[in-house]
Amino acid sequence: MAIINRRVRTHPFWLPSETSLIDGVRWLIKLRWLAIAGVAGALVIGIRFFGLPLFWKGILGVTLSLILLNLIYWAILRERFESGEKETEALTAATLFAHLQISLDLALLTLLLYFAGGAINPFIFFYIFHIIISSILLTRRDSYFQAGFAVILFIGLVFLSKSESIRYFPLYPNFDPAFLLGRDQILVMIASFAVTLFVAAFLSSSIMERLREKEDQLANAYQEVVKREKIKSEFARTVAHELRSPMSAIMNFIHAVRLSEKDRLSEKSQEFLERALLRGQGLIDLIRDLLDLSRLEAAEPPKLEELEEVDLISELELILSVEKTSGDAKGVAVYFNHPPVLPRIRYSRAAVQQIFSNLISNAFRYTPAGGVIRVEISREDRQVKCRVADTGIGIPKEALSQIFSEFYRASNAKQFSPIGTGLGLSITKTLLSRYGGRIEVESEPSKGTAFVIYFDFEPGIQVQQAG
Repeated sequence: MAIINRRVRTHPFWLPSETSLIDGVRWLIKLRWLAIAGVAGALVIGIRFFGLPLFWKGILGVTLSLILLNLIYWAILRERFESGEKETEALTAATLFAHLQISLDLALLTLLLYFAGGAINPFIFFYIFHIIISSILLTRRDSYFQAGFAVILFIGLVFLSKSESIRYFPLYPNFDPAFLLGRDQILVMIASFAVTLFVAAFLSSSIMERLREKEDQLANAYQEVVKREKIKSEFARTVAHELRSPMSAIMNFIHAVRLSEKDRLSEKSQEFLERALLRGQGLIDLIRDLLDLSRLEAAEPPKLEELEEVDLISELELILSVEKTSGDAKGVAVYFNHPPVLPRIRYSRAAVQQIFSNLISNAFRYTPAGGVIRVEISREDRQVKCRVADTGIGIPKEALSQIFSEFYRASNAKQFSPIGTGLGLSITKTLLSRYGGRIEVESEPSKGTAFVIYFDFEPGIQVQQAG
């Protein structure tokens, strides 16, 4: 079970994950700042607006002590528990650290109540709040210990409120608690208080134990999913690798028959061979994409050695020239706008080629004859922006959130072009993320699609940290 766990939280006072006691201690320190602000606000409101005869010097002293202690807690947390300590040692120390904080909080709460009316102060219910916190952070036995300690403190508070030899600080003007705190009333108060705290400790710890059990089950299930996903990826990679060679051989044989027997084949036979080549090419594309995807899923973080100086203008010109000669490019006009000079970026050349190839081949595939494809590249601050826009079939609004998912194709894309794996955009986004880039999409059905990608000039900094 992990002890040191730095997770980004969207709210500073959210309940921490039960897998990390250090997260819980950090959460408790943050929560204490909220409590300090609450005490200070209550002191001002009680004196200024309600005219309560509060012993403000004592309350202020306790508040300042709590501030000092919380700063010390924060310093200990940073120095002791966020330095990569061994798990078992960190768990023992963190448990003692949590015990210390909760015990001192209970003692300071008792002092605050003593300076503001003693046992008749309605805020004695805050003892229950501290017991719930101890149940969240600690074991059931430890929460019982804190409940017992709180009962002892409460008995002391009742004694201070009842004693005639010790000064009493009233909560209300001219109020004498003596007539409310007879012997029978004191016994009933202490008994009910003790029962309430121990029941709260039992219920809270029972709930937390169930939550921890569920979390362990989820963690085990997640590990099983990761294991199965790895097996699936390895299987897909193996199958794709084994299929690639025989499929290439089949395609070569069909090409050979088509060329060598061209004059002796009927038009119907030629049509069958054309269909076989088309279907075969679709299978080869699928096999290639499966191999690419499995390599990306199994690959380690990119290394600095993979990077080289890449001229994006030259790469785009090369890919555009290749795609213009494909069957999908018939009757489609292409415009390429770029500055005279564009600084080279440090990137993986193979990744850049695959990113551009996927986007541009999709633009040709889904743009009808007579359409237009515009490729624009420019520099923006420390990034290079590339826009690939077409006047093709577009993407339905409901499909925009899914187009980067594996094997996903929009319904209109399937109707327009039955051939396609649904992996190109997923691979493109993965490659961009791998090297620190990003991709955006704008589209409207029947009017076209525009993909905008951004490359950093120096992704090597990010890649080096990732590696």
